[in-house]
Amino acid sequence: MNNNSYLSKFNNLDKKIVNIDDPISLFIPDLCQYDYNSWERKVTIKECLSHHTPFPAVEPIYTYGNDPDTLRAFILQRRWKKNKSVYSDINFILLGII
Repeated sequence: MNNNSYLSKFNNLDKKIVNIDDPISLFIPDLCQYDYNSWERKVTIKECLSHHTPFPAVEPIYTYGNDPDTLRAFILQRRWKKNKSVYSDINFILLGII
């Protein structure tokens, strides 16, 4: 996808026009950027909103420090163990990044 496509997606996000069936990686291109086939990149906005993702229920992210850039990089580059769908803070952290 070229930069103009990314810009149009972000413009739509600013206008509150978002397809909730879009994968979150469309809005967070550096999510698992070293593995474009990872399951994390295929998770949709709708799945995050409804907690139907395999992200872990609990992850003590606060133990990795308090620098926002470091924590963001940790969340986006970590290869998460696939679990059954449960309530997960990771869902809303990712939505917050969008």
